[in-house]
Amino acid sequence: MISEDKAAHGKDAQSDIPGNLFNSLPEILPGKPVTLCLVELRTGEGGGYDVIRAENWLYQHGDPRSAQGIALRGQMRELFYPARPQWRVMQAYQSNAMLAEALAGLDSL
Repeated sequence: MISEDKAAHGKDAQSDIPGNLFNSLPEILPGKPVTLCLVELRTGEGGGYDVIRAENWLYQHGDPRSAQGIALRGQMRELFYPARPQWRVMQAYQSNAMLAEALAGLDSL
């Protein structure tokens, strides 16, 4: 679906989402080489695509500040940053381990 969007429109569905930080560094550091990556640490319990599509639709055609928008924002937060304390401890550990490995790799260059 993403490759079809990109082929048909020159962009994918994520391109028009306000607040997408993935593209911020190249904009902040024009002309500087930047390597980007995205790591998901076992977010959500599977699925979630309906919530993502609904939020995107809301930003394109609805009112993100409406009651529906606020509810969707809560569902998105739970999908990508679950409230379970066990998950938050696990993701903090894995994030720190990943950053340490990345820094060690950079140090070896």
